[in-house]
Amino acid sequence: MSGESGRHSRPVVGQQVRPEPVVEKTFVENVAGFINEVTPQTYNNPSHYEGKETILWVRFDYCDINDLARFRDKIEVNGNSPPLILIVGYACGVQAWVIPVNGEAVEVLSWRQGAVRVLKVLPTPITSASSVDHYSLKRPIIALCDTAGPGPHFCSVSFISLKTGEQVKIIKFKHPVHDIQANKNIVVITFLEKLAVFDASTLEDTFTVTTCYPSPGPRYLCLLLYH
Repeated sequence: MSGESGRHSRPVVGQQVRPEPVVEKTFVENVAGFINEVTPQTYNNPSHYEGKETILWVRFDYCDINDLARFRDKIEVNGNSPPLILIVGYACGVQAWVIPVNGEAVEVLSWRQGAVRVLKVLPTPITSASSVDHYSLKRPIIALCDTAGPGPHFCSVSFISLKTGEQVKIIKFKHPVHDIQANKNIVVITFLEKLAVFDASTLEDTFTVTTCYPSPGPRYLCLLLYH
């Protein structure tokens, strides 16, 4: 595996969408329609654009900006509610939206580099006198595995700042990535028969576990991390 850092072409971000009345549809249908309405045609190759993008999956996630454990006092004093982080997956890329209590969604990431297999919002790591967060000015950060770049698909993980929209690091592997898990100490990237463990503060490799066996279930590997 190898790691490299650098600034790539920054994804287009910053759209803001006001809430609309709910109609008689399922929740996911409402979310899909809401996002499709605000996805501009310029995000796609005009020669291939034939209409609205197809949304493959939608989920809400957590990160430091809506971590009650970090901001409980502030929330209680000001009467605020933590915002939702909405992640929307397309056939070629993802979008991330911050949705505060007033419902006015703000786009914080539009990554259109290829089909996405895994996306994980990383918690801010625990630091100490001997452990410094190298990416403190870039957080929140997501870890994303997609088909971007040359070589075999899903063989790299990109670390992207939701604050700036830039790719702060990319790690390449020889085998396809199956999942990404993380807590405040480590980031674990799983493969068919091994685990690669990285320090949450530096994103540098710490150790590899090769004594793993494929799970018979729908996921290749089941991993439980304690926060």
